[in-house]
Amino acid sequence: MIQDDRLRSSRFASAAYRWGAIATLISALALPAACAAHPARETSRMSSSATHDSMPPSQITATQALNGVMALIRSHKTVTELTPESMGQALGVPVTRVSADHYGYAQRLPGDWSFSVQRQLVPSIGPRVDLAFSPVDEAEPSPQGICSPDFAHFTAELEQLGFTRQTSRGEHGRWNFDAFDRPGQHVEVYPLVQPGDGPGKDLTCIKMVLIR
Repeated sequence: MIQDDRLRSSRFASAAYRWGAIATLISALALPAACAAHPARETSRMSSSATHDSMPPSQITATQALNGVMALIRSHKTVTELTPESMGQALGVPVTRVSADHYGYAQRLPGDWSFSVQRQLVPSIGPRVDLAFSPVDEAEPSPQGICSPDFAHFTAELEQLGFTRQTSRGEHGRWNFDAFDRPGQHVEVYPLVQPGDGPGKDLTCIKMVLIR
């Protein structure tokens, strides 16, 4: 029981660090493209929804973000090789440096979603790249808009690149993530499942990708 409690505490601490870093990045970047286009803060849900449903040409889509992260995996054998320049080239966007070991990009997406891609130095782990999709404010949006490629297609491409696959499950068999390994590289892909209206009709998208 003590070991279980310690394990849960470690996972909670890791999650808190991860989401805290994402919040720091988004705050530091201040969603630059959106803020440049809309310097005034939104004052209502109606005006907020209007800005979320349009996207300036300088920003990228969820599909481009996922494909950009896959390009980083293909072109870098280790996370330590990654630079702000190579990250920006793969994603097709300007990357912001928060500190010497922390840099990345974040923006809002249509449909009440936002995302961040960042490289950071995680205590006791080392350098890591995170891609994370997050609802804007307290919205509960459908993942349909961030689901191309979906979980199955993204992870199948990892296997084609020579990664070995293992599923991680928690208490009561709950699906946590699928882990992929090859020499010098470890990738964790976290699912975001929207239940369907019948067996086999669930929509399984990607909530987060961690690379180390």
